Amino acid sequence: MAAPDLAELLSGARQHLARLDDVPRPQATETISIRRRAKAIDLIASLALVIAPIHQLPSEVLALIFIEIVQPDAWKTADEWHLDTSSFRSALRLSQVCSAWRKVALSNPRLWCVVLPIDGAPDTLDSALIARRFFNLSEPFPLPLFCPSKCPPDMRHEILVASSRASSFDVCSIDLLKDTLGDGCPVLESLQSLHVNVSPKCWRQETAAFLTAENLATVELHNAFFPLPWHRLTKLTLCFPNVDPDDCLDALFQCSGLIDLTLVMQLWEDEPNSKFPSRTLAALESLQLEFVDGELEGISFEGADDWSNHTQTAFTDFLLGAAQLERLCLRSCPLDGGDVQAMLVCAPKLQELEMHRCFALFADALIGNLIYEPADPTAPLAPLLHSIVVNHFVGEEVDEEILGAMIASRAPPGKGKFAVAPWRKIHLCYEESGYSDSDPISPTLRAKIAVLKKRGLDVSIQSLK
Repeated sequence: MAAPDLAELLSGARQHLARLDDVPRPQATETISIRRRAKAIDLIASLALVIAPIHQLPSEVLALIFIEIVQPDAWKTADEWHLDTSSFRSALRLSQVCSAWRKVALSNPRLWCVVLPIDGAPDTLDSALIARRFFNLSEPFPLPLFCPSKCPPDMRHEILVASSRASSFDVCSIDLLKDTLGDGCPVLESLQSLHVNVSPKCWRQETAAFLTAENLATVELHNAFFPLPWHRLTKLTLCFPNVDPDDCLDALFQCSGLIDLTLVMQLWEDEPNSKFPSRTLAALESLQLEFVDGELEGISFEGADDWSNHTQTAFTDFLLGAAQLERLCLRSCPLDGGDVQAMLVCAPKLQELEMHRCFALFADALIGNLIYEPADPTAPLAPLLHSIVVNHFVGEEVDEEILGAMIASRAPPGKGKFAVAPWRKIHLCYEESGYSDSDPISPTLRAKIAVLKKRGLDVSIQSLK
C-alpha cells in the first residue's frame, strides 16, 4: 500500500475513534465499545509508525544518516578515533531496530569501517570467526584495526588478513609483530596511521611489513623502532626508542616531509658519528623534545649530568634543517640558555616556545637575548615569537629587571628596523617552594604585569603550588 493510501487510512481511523467517543451507548454495550476503541488506538499507532517520515526516507539517505551516527568525527580526536569501539556498538544497535534498518545496515559496508571491541574477547575460534564476519562486512573499504596486548593466535590471524585494508593500525601485541616476520609479511597499501606500543617490552626486529605502507603519514612508536618509509611521514612520535644516535638521526633526516615531531628518549651515552645533511627537515613546524630517567623491563634510561658539546652540535645541525619550525617544546632537557639560544638562531620563524622541568634553562642568558631593542641594527632573536610557557625554573637564575625588560620590550614592541611580533601569552611558574605563600616577583613588576593583563595580554607569573 502506498504512503498516501496509508495516510488516508490513518485519517479514517482517527475519525472513527472520534465517533466512538461521541456516540452515547447503553450500559450493556460499554464493554464492546471499550474493546473497539482499544483496537482503533492500536491501529492508529501502527499506521502512524509506518508512515513516519523516517520510514519514508530512501535507503541511500538512511545509510548516510547511519554513517554520520557511527562516525561522529566532530567530537573525537584522531588519537581517540583509532581506539574507540563505541562506533561499533552504535552500528550494531542500528542494525537491530527493525528488519528494514537491518537490511540497510548490512548492505552498507562503510557503516562497519569501525574498530571492533576485540580487547578481552574469549580465546576461542568462534570469536575469531565473528571478527572475520564483521571485517568482511566492511569490504572493500579501508578500516581501522586494533590488536590488544593479549590477543589469541586465531584472532591475530584474522587481523593480519584484514590488515591489507587497514587505514589505521594500533598494535599493542608483540606477538602480532612477530607474525609479520618472514612469509607472514602483509602488504599495508591503505595504511595512513600507525600506533605501536609494546611497553614494557621492546621491539627492535627488522620488520618489513610497514615498508609496504605507501600512504603512511602518521606514526607513534613506544618502545619500538623498525624500518619505516620515513620520507612519507608528516607526523612522528618516538617514545623510548632505545636506539643509538646514528640510527635515530639517520631515520629523522630521512623525514623530508615531516611537519610535527615528538621525541621522548634517554640521553645518548654515545655521540653521533655520522654527518647528516641539514636540508632534509625543511617542512618541520613543531618539535617536542623530552629526555627522561627511569627504567623499563630490559631497558635502562640513565640521564647524563650535562649536555655535551657534541650532542648540542648534533641537535643544532638537526634544527638547521628546520627553518620552518614554529613550535618548540623542551622537557627535562639538560640545557642552558646559551644552548637554546643557538637553537633559536636556527629557527627564525619560531612562534611558540615551551620549557618544562628544564631547571637552569630559563635564565638571564636566554631572557636577555629575547629583549627587543628597536635601535639595535642586528636582527632580534626569534622575531616572530609570541608565546612562551616555562614551568619549574630556578628563580635565583633570573634577574627581575631583565625579565621585566623582556616582557615590556615586546608588549607591544617599539617601532624599529625589524618587524617583531607582540607578546600574546607569557606563563611562568617558579620552582622554589619558598614562594608558595608569597608573590615570587616584586610589587613593582607585579603592578606592570597587572597593567599588561588589563590591556589584553595573557600573562601569568606564579610559584609552584
